[in-house]
Amino acid sequence: MVQECLQPVFEQHKLSKYGFLLKQITHPLATSKQHYFKTAWVFADTRSPLWAEVNDVFFNPHAKPIDDDRVGVALGYPEVSRSFAGESKFSAVDLTEMGELEVEMGRRVCSVRAFDFRCGSEHFGNLVPYFERCAAAAKEVGTVLRM
Repeated sequence: MVQECLQPVFEQHKLSKYGFLLKQITHPLATSKQHYFKTAWVFADTRSPLWAEVNDVFFNPHAKPIDDDRVGVALGYPEVSRSFAGESKFSAVDLTEMGELEVEMGRRVCSVRAFDFRCGSEHFGNLVPYFERCAAAAKEVGTVLRM
């Protein structure tokens, strides 16, 4: 999918000259919860203050699994402490993609998650502004997100 859809757009618009990188993870990459990221693709802004962390987390081989909190930081997610009572899940659902899939398949489909976080309810106040920024950016390209 990436090679057939995203890579041609990336090349056509010469996004690398604006500091963007589209690169596949070519080595085994385990995290504390996700066992295997090898062959996943990363679209990154090399001019971002987060670039050093992105580069280290995703493109440098590590002998031990990477902590999920580091992956979250590299992805630009809001920081959420692991020490919380009663784990909850904060999810953003892509209503536009769900609607398109339902039309294509002729039936209801399961939720299409744009992103989610495991956290305590005390962290929702930090996550809501993040969701609002993501929803506004998605809206600019014609996508509707819902919590």
